[in-house]
Order: sequence, then C-alpha cells, then structure tokens
Amino acid sequence: MSKLSEKLKNLRMYKDVLPSRVAWEIGVGRSMILRYESGDKIPPDDKLELLAKYFGVDVEYLLNDEIDIRSE
Repeated sequence: MSKLSEKLKNLRMYKDVLPSRVAWEIGVGRSMILRYESGDKIPPDDKLELLAKYFGVDVEYLLNDEIDIRSE
C-alpha cells in the first residue's frame, strides 16, 4: 500500500464516511475509491484536487510521502 492510498483511507476513516459517499462527492464509483485506497489505481489530477478539497488537506500532503498529518 502506498502512502497516498494509506492517507486516503485514513482520512476517510477519520471523517467517518463510507467509500460510496466519497465517490459521490468526487464523481466516481465506489469501486474506484476502493482501488485508490488499495493502491491499485492512482487518482488523476482532477480527482486528487477534489479529494484534497473534500478532506480539507493540500494535494501536496496527499502526494508527498515526507509530509505526515501528525506533523502539521
């Protein structure tokens, strides 16, 4: 599992929302969210921006393995 996929899953769990809710918010299917979280698929730039906005983080946080939410 990549850092990006871990971060996406952790953010969703922290926000206590189902994959289907995140999917609806960014305009993809539930299975695509699960693929992002498992590391099978990397979100395209437009979806990364929507995910970052939905979770209230910067895209840079999602992409940069060196940035940990605990240090922000």
